[in-house]
Amino acid sequence: MAQTWQDVFITGNGDRAELRLATLRGDLRLTAQGEWRAAQPNTVQMRGVALFPPERKDLEALLPLLGIRGSGSSRPFLWTVPIG
Repeated sequence: MAQTWQDVFITGNGDRAELRLATLRGDLRLTAQGEWRAAQPNTVQMRGVALFPPERKDLEALLPLLGIRGSGSSRPFLWTVPIG
């Protein structure tokens, strides 16, 4: 049986789509909201936060690979993802 690790929701309205992402399991929690606009069809932008227990120092090496910088166990991020 497959396990679900994250939820991704996309809601469209006119020339705009809202996106929401949330991890459901694990010590690294990501939550983010973003949008895609028809006026900028080649870009998706997501703004969110990464949370992890302070004792999980091993997760710090993973965060830069995800484009998440900073220090501490709660780190805001902004992803601008080219598509197409």
